[in-house]
Amino acid sequence: MREVFSCLALDLGASSGRLVRGVFEEDKLVLDELFRFPNSVICVNGHDRWDVQEILKSVHEGLAIAALGKQPLSIGVDSWGVDFVLMNSSGEILDQPVSYRDSRTKGLIEQFSELIPKQVLFNKTGIAFVEYNTLYQLLALLKEKPELFNRSTRFQMIPDFFNYKLSGSMVNEFTAATTTQMLGGSDRNWDEEILSAMNLSSELFSKPVYPGHDLGFVQEDFWPGSEPVKVIAVGSHDTASAVVAVPSSNANYAYLCTGTWCMMGVEVTEPLTSTEVLDGGFSNEGAVGGGYRLLKNLMGLWIVNGLRKDMKQPLSYQKIEEIAEEAVPLSRFIYPNDPLFFNPSSMKEAFNTFFRRTGQTVPVSDAEYLRCAYDSLAMSYKETLNLLKSFHTGRIDRIHALGGGIQSKFMCQLTADSTGIPVYAGPIEGSVLGNLVVQAVSLGKLTSIQEGRNLIKKSFPVTVYNPLEIEKWDVSCAVYKSFLE
Repeated sequence: MREVFSCLALDLGASSGRLVRGVFEEDKLVLDELFRFPNSVICVNGHDRWDVQEILKSVHEGLAIAALGKQPLSIGVDSWGVDFVLMNSSGEILDQPVSYRDSRTKGLIEQFSELIPKQVLFNKTGIAFVEYNTLYQLLALLKEKPELFNRSTRFQMIPDFFNYKLSGSMVNEFTAATTTQMLGGSDRNWDEEILSAMNLSSELFSKPVYPGHDLGFVQEDFWPGSEPVKVIAVGSHDTASAVVAVPSSNANYAYLCTGTWCMMGVEVTEPLTSTEVLDGGFSNEGAVGGGYRLLKNLMGLWIVNGLRKDMKQPLSYQKIEEIAEEAVPLSRFIYPNDPLFFNPSSMKEAFNTFFRRTGQTVPVSDAEYLRCAYDSLAMSYKETLNLLKSFHTGRIDRIHALGGGIQSKFMCQLTADSTGIPVYAGPIEGSVLGNLVVQAVSLGKLTSIQEGRNLIKKSFPVTVYNPLEIEKWDVSCAVYKSFLE
């Protein structure tokens, strides 16, 4: 019989953070959200930045609450990728970290391609070319504040920074490090040619540690409890943690992590870096266990949220889906990953710009805009799955969807209809559950990730959406693709 024990997951998102206690019982895993706090970008000195000091205050507050309850054995941190801090020898931040949605990196992909050609860089890192990657953020900072690098002694990704604050240990964790587009896929270490091209010292970085690495104990100023609590490096990129939570006993699936962003992919042992993978916009991001997640980053419910903000009277999400479902399906499309929709001042105007550019009529109602958003998201999943099947040799007979986006039954059904295979929706709390499972394995309380997945399957419901209307999506796919040319 397994002893009852608990661990803490600090899950940091772009709009909120939370501290969750996971209680591992004999045959189930129970979650208890202890503390939730807001997180948002603030404009400082002309850039959108993260207020990490305010987050730290919230972490203090959350851990004080956690100390009043059942003693946890450990804590793990997961967050979004690509953003970072530079620190001096005293462990102080030298510049308030800038958000990936800031515009400072425009044009830098092509500039860096003059130093290292795209295919060469992709062969090295396996990471798709998007302007918010850490590589281009560092280039922008080198141009704006080159003096910072003379005083910097350590580079830390956002979850690395919070691991350091909790434990005092400065490490770079593998899954987060891969999102920088600076880590070599062959040796899982920082690529010297890339660092040299940017005139960055390799001493800023440490060879990444893998999920499950013991970082020591939470420092006394963070933990008011009487017993020590270990800090364990988990899959610190939140998607890496989420994939751990897929409740499956075999690998015949694609995962779809849903929310503001969506990530669709499969797990592979080594990076796939063919021209087809590069042209398809796929990345090879680090996975728990040292392998990779072959995936494509897709726009998610961000575009629906943007349309909601543009409404004269913002509706509930339930009402939004109701009116979208009543509108004529598959009558218009946008390409969700078009830069137009990344961070527009008005999402509706961004839609209108796309419609005019592609010769489509502009909608006359909120329902038509919303229906277009949902249909276009589902069609982007269909296109991505078809591409994935073209160069992934494994069988894919279902989609495992995780994250907050699965609360949209309408979106789940459209995903099944568009892709033509069943969608298994659940659990919602993917990142938190994967975070907790890695801790339990590291502590020796679970024997493997698969045992953790089996426990998740017993503990949380999964809803199956079978495809109902496949043919009309196949017909409309050609129209959708014509807008990508």
